Amino acid sequence: MAYNALVIRIFLSFPSDLEAEQERCKQLVSEWNAINGYRLGRYIELLTWKDVVAPQFSDRPQNVINKSIGEDYDWYIGMMWGRFGAPTGTHDSGTAEEFDNALSKYRAGSLLNLSFLFKTTAIPINNIDTEQIEKINNFKKILSEKGGLYGEFDSMEQFEITFRKILNEIESVKLEEWALEHTSELDSPNNTSNEGCVGNNENLSDLSLDSDIGLFEIAEKLQDLLREPTEFLNEWGEVTNNTSEEIISISDSINRAVSVEPDNQKLIRSLIDKTCSVMDKASEFSENNVHRYSNNSEEIGYLTIMLSDIIGDFSGDGEDKNIIISAIQSNLNSMFDFKNSVLSLNKTIMELPRLTTRFNKSRKRQVSINDEIAREIDVYINAFKTALNGHS
Repeated sequence: MAYNALVIRIFLSFPSDLEAEQERCKQLVSEWNAINGYRLGRYIELLTWKDVVAPQFSDRPQNVINKSIGEDYDWYIGMMWGRFGAPTGTHDSGTAEEFDNALSKYRAGSLLNLSFLFKTTAIPINNIDTEQIEKINNFKKILSEKGGLYGEFDSMEQFEITFRKILNEIESVKLEEWALEHTSELDSPNNTSNEGCVGNNENLSDLSLDSDIGLFEIAEKLQDLLREPTEFLNEWGEVTNNTSEEIISISDSINRAVSVEPDNQKLIRSLIDKTCSVMDKASEFSENNVHRYSNNSEEIGYLTIMLSDIIGDFSGDGEDKNIIISAIQSNLNSMFDFKNSVLSLNKTIMELPRLTTRFNKSRKRQVSINDEIAREIDVYINAFKTALNGHS
C-alpha cells in the first residue's frame, strides 16, 4: 500500500567548472532521502540542466534549458567558481538568467528559498580568465544589492557542510500549507511514472506506514540486501591487503635498487611501473564493483529507519528489542571499521612520494575511488546511527 509523501524539487544551477560539486550534491541528496525520506514523509529531487535537458532547437539555447527545467521547482541553489558562463541573449550567463528567474519566483511567493554558493579555491593557472572573474565579482555585488547573503567554500569538505545545512533547512521548514500547492504526492492517481520516487526499486511503496509488513520480514529483507555490499567490502579488503603486500614488496626492491645500483634508472623505473600496475588493478576492481555497494543503499537506509520505528512497538527492554538494537549496532561498528580501513589506506597512499607522472596518476586514481567508497559507507553509517538515536 502506498503512502503520501512530499517531493521537494531542488534546481541546482551552475557553470561547467563545478562538475565534482554537482556529483557530490547528488550523493548527499541520495543520502538525505535514505535517512530522512520515510521518517519525514518528504523526498528531495535534484534537477540539473545536464540531467533533464535533451538536445533540441529554440530561438536561443538557454530557452531549451528554461523549458526543460520549467517552473515546477521549490528550491534554487546556484554555484560559481572560475567561470561566469556565456551570454544567453538576455543575460550575461545562463546561471545569471536562472538566478533571476528563481528570484522572481521567490518574490512572488512560489519558491521556498534560494541559495548561492561561491567556490574560493585557487583556480588552475591555465583556466584563469580575468574577464570571467570580474563578472563573478560584479555578480556577487548584485546579489548583495538584491538582499542576498551568499556562502563561500574553499574545499569539498566545507562544501559538504554548507550543502548539508541547506538540506537541514528543508527538513525543518513547515510544508503543510506549501504542500497543497507546490509539491507532488508519490501515490497521486495521475502520477503513473516513477518520477520523484526514491531509488529504482519498485517494491519501496509496499514498505510503508500502512503496510502489513512486520519486524521479521524487514529483518530478513535487510539481511538479504546487506549480503552483496558486505561481500563487496570483504572482497575489497582482500584485494587491498594483497595490493598493500605487493606494494611493500616492490618498495623494498626499489630501496635495494637505489642503494645497490643508484644509476640503474631503467630498473628503478620498471619497479615503479610495476607498482603502478598493482595500484591500477586494485582501482579497476573498485571502480567495476562499487555499484554492488551503492545499488541498495537507499532502500537499506529506508528499511533501517522503518525497523527503528517498529522497535518502538516493543515496550521496555525486552530480549527481542535488544537483539535488534544489537544487530544494528553491530552493522554500524562494521561500517566504521571499513571506513577507517579506507581512510587509512588513502593516508598511506598519499604519503608515497611523487615519483613519476604515471605513478602520480595511479596514486590519484586509487585515492579517488577510495573516497567514493568512503562516501557510500557514510550513507549506511548515517542510517544506522539515525535508527539507534531513536532508542538510545
